[in-house]
Amino acid sequence: MVQETGKEAQYIRDAIWQYTQYVVVLLACLGAGVFIGYQLWGDAPSLRKELEQSVAEVNRLKNERADSESKIGVLTNRNEQCQKDLGDIQKQLSTCTTELRRLQSEQGLPQ
Repeated sequence: MVQETGKEAQYIRDAIWQYTQYVVVLLACLGAGVFIGYQLWGDAPSLRKELEQSVAEVNRLKNERADSESKIGVLTNRNEQCQKDLGDIQKQLSTCTTELRRLQSEQGLPQ
């Protein structure tokens, strides 16, 4: 009976050791998976580079947009000034034309 108890105890120790090995292997695999996953995606060095490039591109585009908006503002002001000058010249031309016709009619010249 003592020998059976020893065999049963040995059987229990072997079972505990076997399940302990399973748990250790499982934890090692899980730890390796977490480590590899962190190295590939968690720290994301490639994504960090892409982010820096994207931020630089966005800043460049913002600067270009600001430059374009300022150019549009300058051109709009110049266009308005040209339209005003054109209106003034048309008024002067109309006045000159009216004066020319008046002088021609006073002198009896054909129009």
